[in-house]
Amino acid sequence: PVRAAEARAHCVGHERCVALVFESWKLPPNLVGAVLHHHEPLAAPAGSRVVSALVNVANHVAISAGLG
Repeated sequence: PVRAAEARAHCVGHERCVALVFESWKLPPNLVGAVLHHHEPLAAPAGSRVVSALVNVANHVAISAGLG
């Protein structure tokens, strides 16, 4: 799994990398918060929780389908 590999390599997580890219593209803060917290949607800022939860579900569906 990606998160386990990131932890073993002691590197910045993929969610932080994507959040930085989204910030540099000047995407709305609710999207930045959503990707930053997609593994823990309840930790997302209030305006990002719904999108974060949807990304979390999509992530689980992709993994279940063998696409993760």
